[in-house]
Amino acid sequence: MTQIVELFQKQMEMQQQQIEAQRKQIETLLSRLAPVFLTNQTTTTFKLLNTLAGQPTPPKNINDLSMSNIVEFMKDQYDSRRFVVRERFRFWSDMKRKPGETIQEMAARIRQEAATCDFASINDPQDEALRTRLICSVGNEAVLKGIIHDKR
Repeated sequence: MTQIVELFQKQMEMQQQQIEAQRKQIETLLSRLAPVFLTNQTTTTFKLLNTLAGQPTPPKNINDLSMSNIVEFMKDQYDSRRFVVRERFRFWSDMKRKPGETIQEMAARIRQEAATCDFASINDPQDEALRTRLICSVGNEAVLKGIIHDKR
């Protein structure tokens, strides 16, 4: 019986050593993931990530970013959910019929652009219409950029 216990203990020790070696390999691979990802990006994406990394206080060096930092920056930048105020502003201020555009084409374009405006979430249409009209009426470019880019 003691031989079985000893054999079992030896097997457990060997498995623990193998698991530890694999854990170290995984940690090594994970530590190299961000640099490998960055070297395989286009110049545009690399510059964008570099700019985004430099914006927080204190700024981060792009070479010090972890993969989770990169993923977070990419999500913020490329998330399909758009900032609703900006999308509604674009919808109401840029909606003009293009030369040679048919009514069906314009209707399809309106439907496509309305999809990013989240009109279904409007509880008070009058309040929303007043807010959107006010934003569309702002003549100061700096104020308009502040309103459109503020994600509160």
